[in-house]
Amino acid sequence: MTGDQVISILDALTASGVTAWVDGGWGVDALVGEQTRPHSDLDLVVEAVGVIRQLLADEGFQLLRDWLPTAIAFEHPDGRQVD
Repeated sequence: MTGDQVISILDALTASGVTAWVDGGWGVDALVGEQTRPHSDLDLVVEAVGVIRQLLADEGFQLLRDWLPTAIAFEHPDGRQVD
């Protein structure tokens, strides 16, 4: 997953009125101010799971695993993942 792809997802969430916190590797890179390694996924903390589910489906992501209420993961056909 590229930085531009991360920004695209975050912009779509913002446009939908969803607050998301970036976690994991991309969260560390955001704090450092640069990408430190390749990332295959984007870890997010959100409150509006239903909105996220629809937004990602609209972007071509499919449900990878559903461990709600604690976790849910999606995968795009190109290999990107959002957890």
